[in-house]
Amino acid sequence: MDAELTLEKAINKARQSEQKRMSRILEGLEGVVCQMDDVLIWGASQSEDDERLRKRLTRLQEAEVTLNDKCDFSKSRIKFLGQLIDATGVSADPDKVGTVKAMTEPSNVSERLRMQLMRFSYIISHVPGKDIATADVLSRAPTENTAEGLQEEEVSLYVDAVIANLPASDKRLIEIETHQDRDTIPHTEEILQGGLAR
Repeated sequence: MDAELTLEKAINKARQSEQKRMSRILEGLEGVVCQMDDVLIWGASQSEDDERLRKRLTRLQEAEVTLNDKCDFSKSRIKFLGQLIDATGVSADPDKVGTVKAMTEPSNVSERLRMQLMRFSYIISHVPGKDIATADVLSRAPTENTAEGLQEEEVSLYVDAVIANLPASDKRLIEIETHQDRDTIPHTEEILQGGLAR
């Protein structure tokens, strides 16, 4: 496994090195783009294209670069880095987008979510609610439908649950409670009606 990773890193390093070398060799010449192991040379007319091609081939020959058999010359339409390039401009390669266009549209929410998550690496694992302190406490929050007599008891249980899950020392909690007892404005009713933000 480690040997495979080391080999993969070495191959990536070699690709980067070759990319830099090709970019340096063709540096300063107009009408050329070098990406990875692909070189695109263009001109506004056939004669300009031929002249630029001669200059690039001369420079590559001086640098002792060997071209492979896949080279195409004087094409009016090419596929380059997943795009179609021709006299009208640049467009997406239909071979690359065909699969996406052929996909059926998701029919329900969970399928849509799954489709969106396919863009990322993720793992879904179940964590029981009792293992998540915040979720456990929030599940016990007082509700608006609680009967008047039970509301105060439910608020008390909720506060106890929040305090039990606070990352504060007992001394700090006693200090907070003392300050709250000295507070002359009772906030309980206001909090139950929507908070202090009004």
